[in-house]
Amino acid sequence: MESSEQTVKPEEKKGVISFRENLTSGNFEEARRIEREEFIPINVVRSVVNTVFDTFVAERKYRQAIK
Repeated sequence: MESSEQTVKPEEKKGVISFRENLTSGNFEEARRIEREEFIPINVVRSVVNTVFDTFVAERKYRQAIK
């Protein structure tokens, strides 16, 4: 589990997980909606966004390396 998910209240966890899943799958509008409706703290948003970005960069580098 991601470190930012461990720092949120239990009732906020579902929103954070949905936010991350939507970012990862490219559903940015849905992720934005979840962020606003669930009132996800900005430090958690930053942490999740950075983690997802790092994952995308790592996957891209991996794909380039195996070509």
